Amino acid sequence: MTNINFLNDFKNMSFKLIFMLLVCQSVFQSNSAYSTESHAPNRTEYRAPYSNELIKIDGVADEPVWRKANWQLLNHRWLGPEYSNEDFQGRYKVVWSKSKLYI
Repeated sequence: MTNINFLNDFKNMSFKLIFMLLVCQSVFQSNSAYSTESHAPNRTEYRAPYSNELIKIDGVADEPVWRKANWQLLNHRWLGPEYSNEDFQGRYKVVWSKSKLYI
């Protein structure tokens, strides 16, 4: 009787392990496929540099890390009526640290 219980337990554990491996595999595969397909065509990518230094919030981007950051144009209208360059234009840079995002 004990051998039969052991075999049943072993079969159940084997089934659960195989099931968990299949689920994990499908999650990782779908996750990687999702991340590559989630970018719209012609979408830009911005990589903000990391700063180990303290950034002084004074409106003057004179810390060395700001020289590594690229300018990005503010050229996407999300809400409201159309605008012209005479009405609105701008650009920004982004830097990040362990605890903050600087724009």
